[in-house]
Amino acid sequence: HLESIQMNTIPNFKILGGCGPWFAIYQQEKKIYFSQPIMGIKGNKEHVTFDCHNLLISGDIRIDFYHRSLSKKMFSFCFYTSSIKNKVSLKK
Repeated sequence: HLESIQMNTIPNFKILGGCGPWFAIYQQEKKIYFSQPIMGIKGNKEHVTFDCHNLLISGDIRIDFYHRSLSKKMFSFCFYTSSIKNKVSLKK
């Protein structure tokens, strides 16, 4: 189960700073979950945590992070759930 995702560095996309992060989770290339954007996050904020509601995931997982719209992809990462035995922090 995926409990939460925490971004430890908030990027600045405006002159005054800020970001509207959100993400989509894909399992075997099918979108299974997406978060709502958190608007008004400033770059000097230490972190932001998204609740994933104990989402049941298995197999190949890809998580894409966006800034406000689908056209502004920030980064993505992939992992295979069988390789994770206990709670883990994936760092980007």
